[in-house]
Amino acid sequence: MHPAAKAYTKCPACEAVIWPDRTPGRGGAKMHSMASDLIAQVATAAGEAALAVIRISGPGAARLMGQLFRPYSGQLAPPRTAMVGALQPPGETEPVDEAVVVLYGEGASYTGEEMAEITCHGGLVVVEQVLEMLRAHGARPAAPGEFSKRAYLNGKLDLSQAEAICDLIQSRTRSAARASLRSSAAASRIRSRTYAIGS
Repeated sequence: MHPAAKAYTKCPACEAVIWPDRTPGRGGAKMHSMASDLIAQVATAAGEAALAVIRISGPGAARLMGQLFRPYSGQLAPPRTAMVGALQPPGETEPVDEAVVVLYGEGASYTGEEMAEITCHGGLVVVEQVLEMLRAHGARPAAPGEFSKRAYLNGKLDLSQAEAICDLIQSRTRSAARASLRSSAAASRIRSRTYAIGS
């Protein structure tokens, strides 16, 4: 466990909550999945905008997109490849929206789980329709900070990085933002060296 492990308070900006209860392993936290379900939530700020990003994480995220997303190319692309297509539930004659979807494999995503990110139009009605579609097909709403919790428990973030990310979100000046970004990058380099030594 990271030496800074402590009872972590909720970030007032992003509501991220970190639970320092990972099992220590060689060179860092032991990777393990804490999820048995799919979660979905908007990752961008609330309110109307040109675009919104909706994040889905958990087992079966790619399978869910295979059911609800119709790529204009005719097939799902490999992970980390942007696809343009229509969000359209089975049996529906009209799409919910046109969107860009990117899939991420287990271990190669923000949470460390199988994941998908949908970039759709950011109108309130459109976003709510997309969320309703996802929930109707097995995804539940993510609790505040749950994506960060899964990232932490799967060894994708440590406490120093989580704190730096919250500080970056809350930054009110350019100098504060740069300092937070440097802290996050430094924590990433330290973790990388630790894993290399412990492997």
